[in-house]
Amino acid sequence: MQGKAGNAYLINELVRLVYLTYHVQDAGYGDTDVVVYARAEAALERCLQRAEREQVWRLEPDDAPMFEAILRQAGRQPA
Repeated sequence: MQGKAGNAYLINELVRLVYLTYHVQDAGYGDTDVVVYARAEAALERCLQRAEREQVWRLEPDDAPMFEAILRQAGRQPA
């Protein structure tokens, strides 16, 4: 999702990952700071707004660590 290689499908998958991981954590399986989820949600919203304005689907490089933390958390949760 960095550069100009993103698309609607990839952003949709990130949205699903963020919300699913948050809800599984909320059920007792995780310890990622909830601020990370809120910031990831804001980054996704910015991405959607940019896509609407410029037809460019990408996340800012500074947003990558949040999504990496959520991916790590998802990997530790039950399948």
